Amino acid sequence: MGAIFDMLKGMPINAVLREKLDVLEKKYEALEFENEKIKQENQALKDSLAAFENEDATSTDLNGDMVKILQHIASSEQPLAAETIAVQLHLKPTTVEYYLQLDSMKYARPATITSGSLRYHLTQEGRRYLVENGLLD
Repeated sequence: MGAIFDMLKGMPINAVLREKLDVLEKKYEALEFENEKIKQENQALKDSLAAFENEDATSTDLNGDMVKILQHIASSEQPLAAETIAVQLHLKPTTVEYYLQLDSMKYARPATITSGSLRYHLTQEGRRYLVENGLLD
């Protein structure tokens, strides 16, 4: 924008046009500054997301209750309902449902819906987790 102002320096411009040009130049500079700030923020967010995704991908620590739930599902020949798991492990049903929904796509997955309740079985990833951590009998 400064180049335009420089070109017009030698030309006779009325005061109104010069004032408008000054306002536009200031707006342009402010937008350039804001754009640079947004680029830096965007890069920081990308870096943060990459670190989070990397941490999540390498994290294999599961809560003790989740491990118990996975072990219990693995020991059953049939998929189990969350309510059944809760009773058999002496856990709150909401706790079991929370963990199964939290990790349902990764470690345990609903197999069937019977009488209105989901029944869960281990995924390959769930079985791998138990085997690699020596948690499967």
